Amino acid sequence: MTSKHTSTPRCFDIKDFYWVVQEKAYPFFPADVKCSDETLFKGEMKFHEAIENIKSWLDGDKKTVTHYAEFIV
Repeated sequence: MTSKHTSTPRCFDIKDFYWVVQEKAYPFFPADVKCSDETLFKGEMKFHEAIENIKSWLDGDKKTVTHYAEFIV
């Protein structure tokens, strides 16, 4: 995999990517929202950065019990 910008997400082999959304307030209209090439590219870059961060953490000598993130949702 390269980080070269393309308009087709390579992992799905599709031309366009859409989200199905719905308004949070009445009358709760649904919609299909097409993802822009810029959003796809930024998402791909974030994905590759996350993979590199994970590899770096796994290759490091940090102890799991002291180096972790805790999230409360």
